Amino acid sequence: MNSYLTVKDLLQRKHFENIEVIAGKEGLSRLVKWVHVVDVTKIRNLLNGNELILSTGLAWKEDKAMFLSVVEQLIESQASGLCIEIGTYTTFLPEEIIELANEQQFPIILF
Repeated sequence: MNSYLTVKDLLQRKHFENIEVIAGKEGLSRLVKWVHVVDVTKIRNLLNGNELILSTGLAWKEDKAMFLSVVEQLIESQASGLCIEIGTYTTFLPEEIIELANEQQFPIILF
């Protein structure tokens, strides 16, 4: 039997010391089977479910509609969560995205 880590398990590792779970805290028990680095806007067909997504935000930069589309695709694809590097391409999270992630218990983690 495979034993997968949860998002919460990963966040307790030393590489995740300086993070903030900005949304979807109720989804930290989601299983993680794989980690993907993704900076594209059409992700739906690339995922099988239970992937933790790492992104710089390059794909959406400051385009709120595109950002929302990416998060919706991740949720629909049963991704485990989204880790975003804040500062380079993305500097803030729009309230609509935080609300959606909270409603769907979809963790969004900021670095």
